[in-house]
Amino acid sequence: MTVMPEKVSYIIDGNSEIGLASASRLAATGCTVRFLSSNKRRLEQAAIQLPRKGNGKSETSFFDITDDRSQKRTIREIALEIRHIEQFISDYGCNWSPGTFLQCTENEYDKYAKDNRNIFFLIQAIARNMIIHGNGTILTIGSQSAHKAMKMIPSAAYSMAKAGLHALTRNLAVELGEHRVRVNALELGFEELTGNIQLVDASSIAEKSSQIPAEPNDNSRLDHIVEHGAFLVSNKADWTTGAVHLVGHALAIEEQIFNSSN
Repeated sequence: MTVMPEKVSYIIDGNSEIGLASASRLAATGCTVRFLSSNKRRLEQAAIQLPRKGNGKSETSFFDITDDRSQKRTIREIALEIRHIEQFISDYGCNWSPGTFLQCTENEYDKYAKDNRNIFFLIQAIARNMIIHGNGTILTIGSQSAHKAMKMIPSAAYSMAKAGLHALTRNLAVELGEHRVRVNALELGFEELTGNIQLVDASSIAEKSSQIPAEPNDNSRLDHIVEHGAFLVSNKADWTTGAVHLVGHALAIEEQIFNSSN
């Protein structure tokens, strides 16, 4: 009798609450979840809060994608992982900071390039495990900055990095499709990514949000994002790969706020 390998879902935490919320969502379905983060507070939260259902387990591990030694150590651990990494969600989205094209230094540019390089080789290690086991799903967090420029919030280098991530999603979907590995991304808005809302007038956000139906509060917005991500990594989306899905109404809000400020 063939013994099926144990399955595990890997979640990479980022600057938002999406990673931990996604881990909770998957753990609640009975999945064994391995939550990796450089945020010690969130690791402690995960150890306490992540539900355990059926035979599922919740694991936490320190991981800093911006640190080369931590990156290489984690890639080695993934290479030695005997379980089937069935789902991979990366909430890591680059440590964004505002800056104009003319003011951008080589160090600032290299930071974004390094982030992209590290997520590239992390996904490579994950994909190799999935190929060995016959299938898997990969989900990353993209940004509207990949194709939308806002003069009020200059971010040429960041936008370039995010455009690369979107292109990677589509290329991997083509390349890994024959191995039954699906690759998708969520495209989030400015204030939904890393607490960027602090850079604009909060009252403007509230006023414009109230004019657009759908998401009455931050919790519902987070739930909507996590639910959409959970769908993309589930077998309900077996025919979806290479997709970059816009989630939320941030685009509409930002159009009103930033256009009205010019």
